[in-house]
Amino acid sequence: MFDKMLGTAVAEGKETIIMGDTNCDFLKRNDHKYVKNTLSSFGLEQQIKDPTRITPQSSTLIDIIATTHPEYVKSSIVLGSPLVTMKL
Repeated sequence: MFDKMLGTAVAEGKETIIMGDTNCDFLKRNDHKYVKNTLSSFGLEQQIKDPTRITPQSSTLIDIIATTHPEYVKSSIVLGSPLVTMKL
């Protein structure tokens, strides 16, 4: 279903932007290849390059902005979480 909708939008020449938490780590080359290959095959380029979730044990890039028109994206930034974990 996703492939079909994405294919229709791209075939009609519409600017397409996919945003959100994919639970697919874009920092790991082999993680969820299907998702990455699907976006790539329809000409979408991932704009976020830095980790979006950082813990003491790991860092991942699971929140994405992918677009068919990267020239319209002037810049992107990953903001730190305003939440602070505290020991009580």
